[in-house]
Amino acid sequence: MDEVPHPVLRAALEGNLRLLKEMAHVAGKCDVWNRALLLAAMEGHLDVCRYLVQDIRADVNRLSDTGETAVYISAMFGTAATTRYLLDHGADPNADGMMGSALHGAVMAGIPPNPELK
Repeated sequence: MDEVPHPVLRAALEGNLRLLKEMAHVAGKCDVWNRALLLAAMEGHLDVCRYLVQDIRADVNRLSDTGETAVYISAMFGTAATTRYLLDHGADPNADGMMGSALHGAVMAGIPPNPELK
């Protein structure tokens, strides 16, 4: 991703938890936090995902602009720990996005199938 225009999105992409916390009072309750969760999940920033889900209350099952969930993106590009965290906090492993479920994403990424994603 070459250019991330919103400062909340840039901080999530970079894993800058301190800056996200500072911006929480300014950005308020808007969709940018759900988009930030998708970026943090993609990069495997567990601490950022934890903050966005538990403190900001980002929706773990919200679809991205391309029709994918955070758990799908995490399974495809992120880390096992981030994927596990999202599953433990309500992410639906069977939710089908444009490219399929989180299990499909993990298989496409070459990750051995995890029985918990079935």
